[in-house]
Amino acid sequence: MSKKSPTQLSLDYLNKLGMTCAIVEHWNAHAGVRQDCFGFGDILAYGREKGVLNILLVQTTTANNFLARRRRTFAGPTLRG
Repeated sequence: MSKKSPTQLSLDYLNKLGMTCAIVEHWNAHAGVRQDCFGFGDILAYGREKGVLNILLVQTTTANNFLARRRRTFAGPTLRG
Protein backbone atom coordinates (compact mmCIF):
# COMPACT_ATOMS: atom_id res chain seq x y z
CA MET A 1 0.00 0.00 0.00
CA SER A 2 1.44 3.39 -0.97
CA LYS A 3 1.40 6.30 1.43
CA LYS A 4 -0.57 9.34 0.25
CA SER A 5 1.13 12.72 -0.06
CA PRO A 6 -0.01 15.68 2.05
CA THR A 7 -1.51 17.20 -1.10
CA GLN A 8 -3.53 14.06 -1.87
CA LEU A 9 -4.76 13.82 1.73
CA SER A 10 -5.89 17.46 1.56
CA LEU A 11 -7.61 16.89 -1.80
CA ASP A 12 -9.44 13.85 -0.36
CA TYR A 13 -10.64 15.91 2.62
CA LEU A 14 -11.72 18.92 0.55
CA ASN A 15 -13.56 16.67 -1.92
CA LYS A 16 -15.43 15.02 0.98
CA LEU A 17 -16.57 18.53 1.95
CA GLY A 18 -17.96 18.92 -1.58
CA MET A 19 -15.37 21.45 -2.71
CA THR A 20 -14.00 21.73 -6.23
CA CYS A 21 -10.19 21.71 -6.20
CA ALA A 22 -7.22 22.48 -8.42
CA ILE A 23 -3.55 21.97 -7.66
CA VAL A 24 -1.90 25.37 -8.17
CA GLU A 25 1.70 24.56 -7.31
CA HIS A 26 3.96 23.65 -10.20
CA TRP A 27 7.50 22.55 -11.03
CA ASN A 28 9.67 25.34 -12.44
CA ALA A 29 12.19 23.36 -14.48
CA HIS A 30 14.26 26.45 -15.27
CA ALA A 31 14.81 27.27 -11.58
CA GLY A 32 14.73 23.64 -10.44
CA VAL A 33 12.14 24.33 -7.71
CA ARG A 34 8.48 23.78 -6.92
CA GLN A 35 6.55 27.05 -6.89
CA ASP A 36 3.42 27.66 -4.86
CA CYS A 37 0.64 30.08 -5.75
CA PHE A 38 1.47 33.43 -4.06
CA GLY A 39 4.43 31.74 -2.41
CA PHE A 40 2.39 29.46 -0.14
CA GLY A 41 -0.65 27.85 -1.80
CA ASP A 42 -0.73 24.29 -3.11
CA ILE A 43 -4.48 23.84 -3.68
CA LEU A 44 -7.17 26.31 -4.72
CA ALA A 45 -10.62 25.15 -3.67
CA TYR A 46 -14.14 26.54 -3.80
CA GLY A 47 -17.57 25.46 -2.72
CA ARG A 48 -20.89 26.74 -1.44
CA GLU A 49 -22.27 26.34 2.05
CA LYS A 50 -25.67 27.78 2.92
CA GLY A 51 -25.55 29.90 -0.24
CA VAL A 52 -22.17 31.43 0.57
CA LEU A 53 -19.27 30.94 -1.82
CA ASN A 54 -16.14 29.85 0.04
CA ILE A 55 -12.73 30.12 -1.62
CA LEU A 56 -9.65 28.56 -0.02
CA LEU A 57 -5.96 28.64 -0.85
CA VAL A 58 -4.50 25.66 1.00
CA GLN A 59 -0.89 25.01 1.98
CA THR A 60 -0.14 21.33 2.44
CA THR A 61 2.75 19.92 4.43
CA THR A 62 3.64 17.20 6.90
CA ALA A 63 3.22 17.51 10.67
CA ASN A 64 7.00 17.48 11.10
CA ASN A 65 7.44 20.37 8.64
CA PHE A 66 4.48 22.48 9.81
CA LEU A 67 6.33 25.05 11.93
CA ALA A 68 9.08 25.64 9.36
CA ARG A 69 6.49 26.02 6.59
CA ARG A 70 4.41 28.40 8.73
CA ARG A 71 7.45 30.60 9.44
CA ARG A 72 8.40 30.66 5.76
CA THR A 73 4.83 31.49 4.69
CA PHE A 74 4.43 34.45 7.04
CA ALA A 75 7.96 35.71 6.34
CA GLY A 76 7.18 36.03 2.63
CA PRO A 77 5.87 39.23 1.04
CA THR A 78 2.32 37.95 0.43
CA LEU A 79 1.20 37.53 4.06
CA ARG A 80 3.72 39.72 5.86
CA GLY A 81 1.10 42.45 6.55
